[in-house]
Amino acid sequence: MWFITGNYSHDKAIELVEATRQRLGLKNVPVDALTKVNPAKIAGGTSHLIEIGLEDKANENSCVLTYYEVGVEAADHKLQLTNQVLMQYLNEPFFNDLRTKQ
Repeated sequence: MWFITGNYSHDKAIELVEATRQRLGLKNVPVDALTKVNPAKIAGGTSHLIEIGLEDKANENSCVLTYYEVGVEAADHKLQLTNQVLMQYLNEPFFNDLRTKQ
């Protein structure tokens, strides 16, 4: 199953999938073998946290996946600039600095 988002046209998304499948040697899986995924509608102005414990207690690694959705208000310049500043803080050098501090 592929989830492609952003500025990809349908044709470009198909090209990406086919190129990746070919390069990695991926094969089709029957639809009934896939886990059903149901999207949830989350009310604006809310936040949610899902924590899943690490199965391997001897493993000290962990990860964080953060997803921000801010809407499609293209004419809201203040929101656009605020998001750009936020993304600068969340850029990889900042992440690497957080990751290596103890």
